[in-house]
Amino acid sequence: MIYYGQKLQLNDLYDPKWTERFTEPLKVAIALKQAGISFVELPIGEETKTDTILDITRVFTNEGLFVSLHPYLYKELSPEIFNESKIPGLIEMLSTAQEVSELTGFPVPYVLHGGRARSEPYYVDLGNAISHAKAFFSWVDDTCNSQFGSVIPLCETQTPWDASDREMVRLGDTFQSCLDLIQDTDMGICWDFGHTYRSSYLKKQQELPDDKFLARVQHVHAHDTIETGEGPEDHFPLGDGLAPWRKYCAELARYKYSDSILLEINPTRFRDLDDLIFFAKDGIERLKVFFEEDISDSDELLG
Repeated sequence: MIYYGQKLQLNDLYDPKWTERFTEPLKVAIALKQAGISFVELPIGEETKTDTILDITRVFTNEGLFVSLHPYLYKELSPEIFNESKIPGLIEMLSTAQEVSELTGFPVPYVLHGGRARSEPYYVDLGNAISHAKAFFSWVDDTCNSQFGSVIPLCETQTPWDASDREMVRLGDTFQSCLDLIQDTDMGICWDFGHTYRSSYLKKQQELPDDKFLARVQHVHAHDTIETGEGPEDHFPLGDGLAPWRKYCAELARYKYSDSILLEINPTRFRDLDDLIFFAKDGIERLKVFFEEDISDSDELLG
């Protein structure tokens, strides 16, 4: 079974200007549920308070939605500087995710970035950044298996900075580099369609992944990419943009994918709640063609 989700910004849900434009969290939850959404994904930071996460989780859980979490670890807990001193902070964040699962009654997809090399604030060289990030994912995998069984840790495919790797590198920005980061773990992958397209656009990798990659995909960030005056820009509703998301879905369907797919479009792309719900329904219907209908002609899917 495919679970379809919608991205929401946690801080926005408590912002009076946001709620005036859309509505209060409870009514957002009701509308999303009626549109066919099963879960919401909340980006969080190292500083996000546990009570804030749990309070909003209760709102969505009461309306029958579960929650996935997307930690942005760009401060003291960044994977590229992982060591034993970071463990207490990570334990605290994983404990919160476990509490979210206990509230929702569902496992919590926990989407992690691989970190960065040669970038502020730490400027770790590429070799050491990769080594630390691998140790980070190994520790997260072991710790979830032993202590937080309802947290599903995932390594997300990242947006490449450029094709050369001479300057800043986002670790996990190709199919293979993402696999390398979690090589010795049981961890799954979050396949981000826009990020993957950008990497192929820069000729860092081929357009489609191999079966080794597909076998580890357990969560998807689905969105399209458009061309702007400054180059490609991600996180637009699924449509006729640049990202070959139909091909990506066809590959997942061929591999009998049956997990979670997030419509990773920030609601601020939309005018109001009605506009958000329209595109949520539209995104689900576009995805259902691949995952919930018996389509025998693959050329029809890719047309």
